[in-house]
Amino acid sequence: MFLQLNDSLAMINHKFYGYNRIKLVVFYK
Repeated sequence: MFLQLNDSLAMINHKFYGYNRIKLVVFYK
């Protein structure tokens, strides 16, 4: 159960950082 929760947290984290990276790229351009 903990492993599953950790996995979903990693997925959310990955999506969040990907979105932030895109926002930063757009902002700097």
